[in-house]
This record gives sequence, C-alpha cells and structure tokens, in this order.
Amino acid sequence: MRYRRPHYYEQFSCIAGACPDTCCAGWQIMIDEESLGKYQHVAGAFSDRIKHFVDWEEACFSQDNLKRCAFLNEKNLCDLYENLGKEALCETCRKYPRHVEEFEGIREISLSLSCPEAARIILQIEEPVTFIEQKTEEPEYEEDYEEFDFLLYGMLEEARNDILKVVQNRAWKVEKRMQCVLRMAEKFQEALEEGTLFRESPWLEKMDFKYENGLEVEARFGKMKMWFAVFDELEVLRDEWTQFLREVSKTLYENGWEKYEDIRQQFEEQKREGTGFWKRWEVMLEQLMVFWIYTYFCGAVYDDLVYAKMMLAVFSVEWFEEFCMAVWYQQGKELAFETILKIAWSYAREIEHSDYNLVTLDEIFSTYMI
Repeated sequence: MRYRRPHYYEQFSCIAGACPDTCCAGWQIMIDEESLGKYQHVAGAFSDRIKHFVDWEEACFSQDNLKRCAFLNEKNLCDLYENLGKEALCETCRKYPRHVEEFEGIREISLSLSCPEAARIILQIEEPVTFIEQKTEEPEYEEDYEEFDFLLYGMLEEARNDILKVVQNRAWKVEKRMQCVLRMAEKFQEALEEGTLFRESPWLEKMDFKYENGLEVEARFGKMKMWFAVFDELEVLRDEWTQFLREVSKTLYENGWEKYEDIRQQFEEQKREGTGFWKRWEVMLEQLMVFWIYTYFCGAVYDDLVYAKMMLAVFSVEWFEEFCMAVWYQQGKELAFETILKIAWSYAREIEHSDYNLVTLDEIFSTYMI
C-alpha cells in the first residue's frame, strides 16, 4: 500500500482546549462498529452516561440542543477521553482532522481545512506544497475496488500534477492560474466524454492557456451575485452560518454593482499596500487551491466529474476571498489573521462535513462550463 501526504502533514498537533472552536459540535459524529462494541462493555459509574448518550440504533453520539456532542464538557474537552482514555475514542474522533481518500493501492492523506489548527498550518505555509509518498507492506484488499478504473486514475494523477504546476506558478496572478486550470479541467472532461482521453495525442496538447484579464465590473458583480445563490441549495450545519451569509449578501450584493466595485477596489488597494499577512495574500489563495485540488480532484475516478471537482476548488477560493472582503468592510476596513482563519475553517466545515453539500455542488458544477 502506498501513502501520499502533503509535506506539512506532520506539523499538526491538536491544541485541545486552546482551540477557538470544537470539532465535537455542529455535525453528527458517527461511531464505528468496533467502538460500539467497546462501549457496550464499559463498566462502572461512567457506563450509565454511555448507555444514555450513545444512539445505538443510528450508531452516533447524542447531541444537545446546540448540536454539541453529549460528551463534550464546558472546557470543550471530551469526557470519554478524560474518563476512559484515548483508546475509548471512536475512529472518527481518533482520525480527525486527518482525511483519507481511498484509491486502489494508494491512500491520499490530508489535513481537513475545517480544523482551526490545520487551517492555520495551511494558510501560513510560505513555500509551494510538495507531497511525500511512502510504501508499506500492508496488504491491499482487492475486493473493495472491483470496478476501479486504473487507466482513468492514472490520467487524473497526471493531470493533477500538471494542474498543480500551474497553480504554483507564482509568476502569474492567482486569478490567471484559476482560469487556466479550469480550462485544463474542461478539456480533460471533454476528452473523457468524447472517448479520446486515452488516444496517443494527449489532451493537454490542445491547451492554448487562453486567458482573459478578468471580467468587466458589472459582469463580475453579476457572476458573484448569481453564484451566491448556490448557498441556498446547500444544507446548513451551523445556525451562525446562515447569519454570516445574510450579512455578506447585504454588504456586497444588495446595493448594486457600483457599491460592490467600490468595496472591491478598496480591498484590492489594501492587498497591494498592506503589511503582514497582506503581503502573502496570493500565497494563501494558492495554498487553498492546492488543498482543494489535492483532496478532491482524483475522486473523479469514481464519478467522472472532473470539471466539477475543479470548480469546487475555484469556487471555494473565490468565496473565501469574497467573504474576507465583506468582513473587512464590515469591520471598518480591518481584518485580523485569526478572522481570516475562521472564515476558511467555517466555510470548510459547511462543505467538507456534509455529503449532501459535496454531492449537490458536484451536480451544480457539472452543468456549468466556462
């Protein structure tokens, strides 16, 4: 079995009670069969809490009315861990924020952007991300991948490598990089659907890297306002997310394109003239692009939605910047790095931790071409 991970992966260490949020609230925590078996045999005073607060039928932990896990205490620490030790954690809690994408013969590991500490690591990386690969003697279970398309996966790996080279080309502005990789994914999708992907002439040879210098003012406003409606199609995991979206819409889209452009131009000036993290703005956008592409692009081997996976990456980065711009303006043209981090991991929590949202975005993006 091969394992692949980003070079910063080992930097992560849970900061527990020092975390600005908790990974034990806002979504349902599912329990694996092995852990359920352990919980059934817990003895002593703590066994009553387990019997009462484990949903045995749904195989998950119960939540209070704030969607907090029943075992999460007032210090945002786990009572299961404190009373029964690390071994009592279910598989979900042991692994998070480590995310694994399974392919035949290889597992691609990443840190979930939805974790505040992982988001900090990802957004503070200065150098281009590289990937480390290791091979173990762990046996592979072929029965789990009976219909795995090796040829398509190989092409997706190759395409992703080419795409990441473009994403990490710091001689280009991020806007140009995003437009180019969208066109690359579009060409790949076309070749896949036309049945020409595996012919001698590589699909990439068709690329002309045509780039248009952004959109006209009104066109950009119209595009972003239209895409904002996508959030209406998604489920909300945390109530505060609804309020956040409402405030963003009010700030950016309810006063017409001229007001929007005025805010955008002031924000662009802030990025050009700012100090500290503002000097790294393009690098942060690059690292977010790399995260979304590395984590989800090759998953198209299972559904053929290559272009949709790339749209997810571009959409996520564009909305990260749009959200930052709105909050910056709301806060009197001030923006702290901690606020940027919260915007990144809050968005990721709504997307990464909802299968419904990931599937819905795939469906929406698969019908949209640049």
